[in-house]
Amino acid sequence: MKKILFLVILTLTLQTYGQKVAPKIFVKDNIYDFKEVPQNKVLKHSFVIENKGSAPLEIKEVKPSCECTVLDPIKMKLEPGDTTVLTVKFDTKNKIGYQRQHAYILSNDPEAPVYRVSIVANVQLSKEAEEQLPTIRIPYTTLDLGEVKQGETVSSRIEIRNYGKKTLVIKKVKSGCDFIKLKLSNNKIIYGKPEFLNVSVNTKNISGKQSCTVIIKSNDPRTRVAILTLFVNVVE
Repeated sequence: MKKILFLVILTLTLQTYGQKVAPKIFVKDNIYDFKEVPQNKVLKHSFVIENKGSAPLEIKEVKPSCECTVLDPIKMKLEPGDTTVLTVKFDTKNKIGYQRQHAYILSNDPEAPVYRVSIVANVQLSKEAEEQLPTIRIPYTTLDLGEVKQGETVSSRIEIRNYGKKTLVIKKVKSGCDFIKLKLSNNKIIYGKPEFLNVSVNTKNISGKQSCTVIIKSNDPRTRVAILTLFVNVVE
């Protein structure tokens, strides 16, 4: 019995020792917010990495998210209490609105083998640049086609306008319903000249109140997907 108790105490002691003698990665402010920034600016921030453990911290690799550039830390091996600097860069070119980018630090910290640091920014355009952007406008987000006798086909024409100076390109229009057909007059819409989305509903095999979502994808950077919901009541 005493021998078993001794082994249990020894095991617990070794586990506790193993937990204590380990590296521990730490970054005081692992998220940095640039707040509002202009477009076409390269943002740069340096994160201070510290080893708060009791064994050497080895930084194996730093992986950026796809749109970040990361400079390797000044030191890849940190003794307990040591620090190093990791610099993250992000180019706001062609970016608009809220942006969040990450860098992943891979190390031998047993509790945090992958540690993430992030930069956040709200990219703002000048008034002149904003006016240039392709900007989709449809007159409504819902369209009620009313009551239709079963077997009839009902059609509607939806106006699509571009309020930006650059050409608006409609990349895709689709509906989630087999009974709806869509046809676009032109997928390229210039400023001041509207185009039309023709919607045709075949009620042959449907009855009752129906609704269907139409998705319009474009190169408008602020509204890449516009959604229109159609309603129809099919009566016999």
